[in-house]
Amino acid sequence: ESNRICADCKAPGPDWASINLCVVICKKCAGQHRSLGPRDSKVRSLKMDASIWSNELIELFIVIGNKRANSFWAGNLPPDEELHIDDPAEKRIAFITQKYKEGKFRKTPFHYKTKEQLNKALCAAVVKQDVLETLML
Repeated sequence: ESNRICADCKAPGPDWASINLCVVICKKCAGQHRSLGPRDSKVRSLKMDASIWSNELIELFIVIGNKRANSFWAGNLPPDEELHIDDPAEKRIAFITQKYKEGKFRKTPFHYKTKEQLNKALCAAVVKQDVLETLML
């Protein structure tokens, strides 16, 4: 259900996705995601890039969905900093950069003192097949 609106600006009927961030996005936001570069956001069309949409990838987007993805990427987003459907391109790129590249609004429920502790937690999450926890870690 949450994939019926853009994960960033809430525009209805998005037809693009960032396959590494697990979010469905509108055309305007997709253009800004592309400017982040493929290392940060791999943008694909839901309609034109049919060959990449395997059953596993579709299932991942159903399991996570924009709502769950945003519980991580925008878990600490103040209401007055939300992106709106009619915001200009400058605000859109600033918001998307802050949200995904800088992690400004990211929810960080885990507090690990060392990289080794984080790596152990990540390995445990992968074995449990907890997709959202794996994404957060």
